[in-house]
Amino acid sequence: MKRILAIDDDPINRMLMSVLLEPEFTCDVVNSVNHALENLKQNKYDLIITDINLPGEFNGIWLGSFIKNNGDYSKIPVIAITAHTLTYAENPEVASAFDIVLQKPLIKEKLIQDLNSLFQNPTPKEKLN
Repeated sequence: MKRILAIDDDPINRMLMSVLLEPEFTCDVVNSVNHALENLKQNKYDLIITDINLPGEFNGIWLGSFIKNNGDYSKIPVIAITAHTLTYAENPEVASAFDIVLQKPLIKEKLIQDLNSLFQNPTPKEKLN
């Protein structure tokens, strides 16, 4: 079973992420980039899903860029989720940090379909809505 790390600062979105992803995937859900980095050191993940607008020193764009530029993690697909897709649509940092950008609210069937497509074709570099 594929293992996913999901990062969102909102407790309702974290609970929703678990509901959307399980039981199709094993899912660890954390509330910050710092917790995500701790989990990355301890576990192997097949995919990372992160909110872009995380509070604190490091946001989702920083995390996506870190993963894509770190040899240990660079092959892990990274998906961004945001309610503000228009804000990030033309942002080159976003394009280089994420494999896919999904717009909130997420719909379970569509999310599962997108994730399964990504696992079958791990380098789509397309932006989904």
